[in-house]
Parts: sequence; structure tokens; C-alpha cells
Amino acid sequence: MKLTPELYYLVLVAIVTILMWIPYMSARILTRGAGRTLADPSAPVGLGAAGAARAR
Repeated sequence: MKLTPELYYLVLVAIVTILMWIPYMSARILTRGAGRTLADPSAPVGLGAAGAARAR
């Protein structure tokens, strides 16, 4: 199957979007742990590292 330019750029944007979440989620998992990170997203928490705060 040959990728059209539209599909190529759609896949590229999807990959970049996933890559932008990696620093935020890894900082969250390292500071809170995997269980608390995946639990209640509305629980009040600090943002942790400055890089994670900027990524949010």
C-alpha cells in the first residue's frame, strides 16, 4: 500500500504527538508511581519537575 501525502503527514503528526507526552508521563510516573498516575486524574497533585510543568 502506497502512502498518500495526507496519510504520511497524519502518521507523522500522530507520532510527534505521542512523543510529546513521553516527558510528562515519565516525570509523573517517577514522582507518583505507576498506580497513582493511572488512578484518579482529577486528584489534586503538584506538577513536579519544571520540565513537566512546562509540558503541561
